[in-house]
Amino acid sequence: MTRNRAGCPDWCRGHGCALGEHRAHPVRLQLPNGSAVLTRVAGRATQHAEVRLSVRLPADDTAAQHRLLALLFQLQTLTATLPEVSS
Repeated sequence: MTRNRAGCPDWCRGHGCALGEHRAHPVRLQLPNGSAVLTRVAGRATQHAEVRLSVRLPADDTAAQHRLLALLFQLQTLTATLPEVSS
């Protein structure tokens, strides 16, 4: 991870550094049925992606439950299959 003079990663937006974490500018994506916001966050020893997802649900309760289950399954699949990449 490349760091600038203040000791922050080059991608850090400079807020919250004194709290022990570095946060990138959020990336916003408009989706056909909702939106997503992705933020890179790094602590002292680890880093993670903070993901906020808003998805429109069907009006029918049963269909909405099925959509929620599908979302949970897809999120579990996505996070379980991410390979570790070292630089």
